[in-house]
Amino acid sequence: MAYLPRSLPTYFWIEGGERGIQDAERLRVQRAVDGSGGRVWYLERWYSAADALTPTTRWLEESRFLRRQNQVGQSGRLSLYVRESAPAATVPAGVRFAGGLVLESFTILAAPLAAGGVVPVRLRWRAEEGDGAGLITGFVHLLAENDLSHRVAESDRFLFDGQQPDHSPPGKYVLVDGLYRSQSGEHLRRTDASGDDFAYLTTIQIVAPTGQ
Repeated sequence: MAYLPRSLPTYFWIEGGERGIQDAERLRVQRAVDGSGGRVWYLERWYSAADALTPTTRWLEESRFLRRQNQVGQSGRLSLYVRESAPAATVPAGVRFAGGLVLESFTILAAPLAAGGVVPVRLRWRAEEGDGAGLITGFVHLLAENDLSHRVAESDRFLFDGQQPDHSPPGKYVLVDGLYRSQSGEHLRRTDASGDDFAYLTTIQIVAPTGQ
């Protein structure tokens, strides 16, 4: 068992309702979190996939990258958010999918990535309308540029934290994303003339890890 050299600052609060945290209190928590480091463990109790984003969840997803996420029992979710040290670039997209969902933009690190590392990207979606067909899941795939059928890494959530295999050779890789219906697995197609069921995001340069 490993012990931390110092205790981690911990905050507890209730979201929503008369007894929930107020905006000024939440802002103080956010400032304290920003000043305590780049990694945040965030536990949501009584969580449901159908819940709307809370103000705190929205803040974390817009300001950090999701690195890990696990269900806790039947009604909880534990997420690790990180603040990357490398500069990030936000790119407008404006890609519309069936079901009234629009990929407004994506944010990705503006630097080559080391093989075997994590590919952090943040997607910003907007729901214009719903078709009443149930929950929608987002996916992001990392594909080999010289063989687009070769899926190197993937993640089925709105925030991508795909871990590349250690044997991924240096080179160029294509990052794409899309949506599918959570229950049936049916992919949603774009509403433009392409008819594709994915959107091209960017091409990523993978380099050999330092020291190799």
